[in-house]
Amino acid sequence: MKGKLLALTIVVVLCLVFAGCAQPAAPTTPTTPTTPTTPTTPTTPTTPTTPTTPAHEPGEAYWPPENPYEELAIKPDGTPYTFASAHLFAGNDWNITAVGIAESLIKRTGATYLFNDANLDAAAQIAFLEDLVATKGADAVLIHPADTQLLIPAADACAAAGIPVYCYCTDIWTDSLASLIHFDWTGEGTGRGANLLGEFYIDKAEETGQHMTVLELWGDHGLETSRERHDGFHAATDARPDVVTVIESSDTFWADDVIADFVTDAFSTRPELNGFYCHGVGTGGIEALRGIGRVVPRDDPNHVWSSSIDCETLTVRYMQNGEFDAFANHGPWPMIDIALNFALWNVVLGEDVPNQKEVLFPVTVITPENIETATFGGASCTYQGLPPRDWDQWPVLNWEQELGFKTPTLADRMELLGY
Repeated sequence: MKGKLLALTIVVVLCLVFAGCAQPAAPTTPTTPTTPTTPTTPTTPTTPTTPTTPAHEPGEAYWPPENPYEELAIKPDGTPYTFASAHLFAGNDWNITAVGIAESLIKRTGATYLFNDANLDAAAQIAFLEDLVATKGADAVLIHPADTQLLIPAADACAAAGIPVYCYCTDIWTDSLASLIHFDWTGEGTGRGANLLGEFYIDKAEETGQHMTVLELWGDHGLETSRERHDGFHAATDARPDVVTVIESSDTFWADDVIADFVTDAFSTRPELNGFYCHGVGTGGIEALRGIGRVVPRDDPNHVWSSSIDCETLTVRYMQNGEFDAFANHGPWPMIDIALNFALWNVVLGEDVPNQKEVLFPVTVITPENIETATFGGASCTYQGLPPRDWDQWPVLNWEQELGFKTPTLADRMELLGY
């Protein structure tokens, strides 16, 4: 879809006001008219400066205080659109960030924000979607689904009722989705999935001469995304049993305290463990290692090589302190930003975005070597320099370079819809 820019037409209107004088009724002696003064040549009016929109190179984020969404999500009758955010749960920093950035971005558009926390309960999320259908309570819904299969009827019902569903992070197995925005954890589609974190341990084994015995901390066997994170990781490690052994935990349900308990128990009883791989956020694992005296520098032979799929502000701090070693570029911010962009283009502007049906991200592994330089959507992969949890100060991302569509603005609405 071609991006559309509003052409500004500047009309300069020059108004000439004529005044006349009444003639005397019967002048006896006409007065000699004075020689008219030579009119001064009017100065050429200066051309008014056209207000400029700050230039953004493709891929450059829209940094605060600029808000490209301002006043966009308003209907012709002046009322706001309503965008719902249906989230899996808000039980760790990754998910708290997801909830916070979704609220901030939606409110920046002028839309009414509607939120539901399923707290890992698919039935609660289904009930929320059913309520939206029954009341026509939203114009679109952004969803981090609690189940890939159980949500199918509710997602289909939303689509049939004219409430498009923008799904991110985890799939719902239905063709009725307006969009699916996720990562290729298996690596089958891109070659860049959780297999890269498996290769990280192979590289460390060869680099240090140690056999890597890694604790795999499962998120939830019931979620497809967790199974994909397992499969991708093992695609690499199972091919090299000579240098890597993987020991699996039961479900942590993504909770930091449960992860910490697993790590404490495993590393206290199995001295051969020298690494962990977490399907979610790994910071609970670092705190557990600290509690048993296993947080040591990377050049210490007792260092535990840590990795995770999810990244958060604390993970970055731990990496900068030399305590965390590798994580994927899997933050909630870019997925939610894209989902909202699609909703704005589709619902507000009535335009389709090419290739929006599925956005499949390749994985980038963040390490101490690239943490300062890795970017995604025009901003740091690791939220560096951004105020923690002050999401209103986080920028709107720009996907022209990586995904080929522009951020919608009020100017687009005025050009396309005339208001």
